[in-house]
Amino acid sequence: MGQIPIERGAGDPRALERAVAALRAGHAIEGTTDFVRFPKRPRISISFLTPAAGQPRPDEDPAELAARLLGEIRALAPPVAAGRGIGT
Repeated sequence: MGQIPIERGAGDPRALERAVAALRAGHAIEGTTDFVRFPKRPRISISFLTPAAGQPRPDEDPAELAARLLGEIRALAPPVAAGRGIGT
């Protein structure tokens, strides 16, 4: 299923290393709103983007940065009610 094993409660740094390696190999997550369709196996992927307005600015506080980035993400992938994704 392409899962990355995690040793819970042990501060498993190898899990993060495996996740980074998987992403560098081109693996991704998408379709997370389909999880409510269990037992159908959802197909998901992750996409990384470069912020259109640039990287964090020295004078930008964390709340401003978060709002700016969330706006850009929502422009690319608007929120969808769970279970109401493509194919419904």
